[in-house]
Amino acid sequence: MFRDVLAVPDLDTNITDYQPYRVQNPHVKPTGFLGLTQFDQINTNIGMGQKSTNFWSQPEFGYPFDVFQGKITWVAADNDTITATGRPGTDVHAISGAVITDSLLNMKVRYTVMPTCLFDDAPGCELIVQFWVTRTGLVKFCVFVVFGINWFVTIALFSLTGESLLLNRHNILESTDIFAVCFSALFALPSVRSLLPGVPGYGCALDLLGILPNMIIITLCTVFFAISRLRLRYRHRAAAKAAAKDQ
Repeated sequence: MFRDVLAVPDLDTNITDYQPYRVQNPHVKPTGFLGLTQFDQINTNIGMGQKSTNFWSQPEFGYPFDVFQGKITWVAADNDTITATGRPGTDVHAISGAVITDSLLNMKVRYTVMPTCLFDDAPGCELIVQFWVTRTGLVKFCVFVVFGINWFVTIALFSLTGESLLLNRHNILESTDIFAVCFSALFALPSVRSLLPGVPGYGCALDLLGILPNMIIITLCTVFFAISRLRLRYRHRAAAKAAAKDQ
């Protein structure tokens, strides 16, 4: 079995009954052997890359709508013929298909199989397996829930901050509960992000549209609350000193 190579028509034979094929680069070492023993196995690891240049489908950056793409090409040659003739990569056999099993957690894997040997107009004789990997619906649902909750909390704290500062709600400023909530939210929102299934590192679109503006707004709310409380405390002390002098 040869991996990620092409099979081209073999013009150095006297076979006329059918079109023989040979590995394009016959000096490539085979990936493995199948059919010799019942324990034969070959490496099928595939590197996944970017499918398109779309903003939302870029791997990890477009989480949870990112799409990964990978391809693997197989060419099967008869080892007995290679040994007998001394011509590496010769006597390529057709592979009619492949069956993909197993699964990935929180990932949906789709694939197409193209046996080029079965097409008369195909230039080679390979088995091409194309993979597309996307996030499951559960992952997207979790992201939407967390994204909505974060923005709901952010808007609520921002509205409360604006009401207390612009409308001079002293009862809100004098209470320490709102300040504690704002301060706790600074550490709670990033912690909620880490609970998302398969979440990539910081810097994806989810952070640019959610976590980053949420943290900026809540940080400003916390700072404004702290400054307002200090100013209110200063006013109370000034008023108490003025009242003591009048007495």
